[in-house]
Order: sequence, then C-alpha cells, then structure tokens
Amino acid sequence: MEISLATVIALALCGRRAHWVLGARQLPTEAHAWVWTEDDAFGLSGRDRPDPRRPWPGALAAPPVPKG
Repeated sequence: MEISLATVIALALCGRRAHWVLGARQLPTEAHAWVWTEDDAFGLSGRDRPDPRRPWPGALAAPPVPKG
C-alpha cells in the first residue's frame, strides 16, 4: 500500500493526475492497493479492465473517479 500511495504522491508532484484505489476480495480474504490513471499512462491498467493479476474489485478511489 505504501508504494502505491507514494506513486500517486510522486505523480501529483510532477503535475500528473492519478487515483489511489483500494480493493478487497472475500476468499481468500485479502486487500490490495494500486494506482490508476484515466489516460492509461505509465502502463497502469484501468479500473474496469479484467486483469488476472488483480482479482480485487475496487472499493474506494482517492480522489474519487468522476463518472461519465
């Protein structure tokens, strides 16, 4: 979690917008945090794309991701 949050802060200091996303799954119980960018910059995958490496549905994004 610390690395993903540090990445969001570093991107903000460089003038880039990124979202810190927290997710969890039930079985096996596990939490995870990742970085998401709207323009798919830096090779970071979008929140709605299926990714077998990340089976955690996002529960919270900071700052909130605008709908639309």
